[in-house]
Amino acid sequence: MIDIRQRRAARLQPSSAARALLWLTCSAVFATGCYRYQPVAVADVREGESVRLDLSAVAVDRVRRGSAEEARVLSGFNVTGKVAKLGADTLTLTVEHDMFDANARPLTINQDLRLLRTEVQGVKQRRLDRKRSTWTGVALGSAIVVSTIFAIQRGGRSTGGNPYNPTPPEIRIPFSLGWLAR
Repeated sequence: MIDIRQRRAARLQPSSAARALLWLTCSAVFATGCYRYQPVAVADVREGESVRLDLSAVAVDRVRRGSAEEARVLSGFNVTGKVAKLGADTLTLTVEHDMFDANARPLTINQDLRLLRTEVQGVKQRRLDRKRSTWTGVALGSAIVVSTIFAIQRGGRSTGGNPYNPTPPEIRIPFSLGWLAR
């Protein structure tokens, strides 16, 4: 009887390779998120939008020669932040970056970066990807349903293996107390 239960439990348990593949798939789906940066024209940018700017070499050189805080916000020829102010020929971008104070506490600092529109070669706007969001929701819902069904079929136990059932202790009456029990 126990042998049949063990075989059935072994069939229900996924292999370690299957678990690793499931873990990698879920990690890849959730790491990419549901947002994408899509190219837009510089004229279509509005205040308060999250954007990624592709800068010219002149702009990168100017920012790197500026203060150390401004140079920290660059990532190659790109900078990511929110549009704070739009002028006729200028663009002010607010970039959040983290740093540690003297007591090693994390601080989030907003750094304003003024750029000329001619220094911006390309703009990518952060937008919700509905198709990816839908598939992420379906994958998450499916994983919840499958794990719930698996737990219900196993009687609420989600881990494998047989529980430890010790034999009942033997009742032993010491020899010296045996005559008192009669």
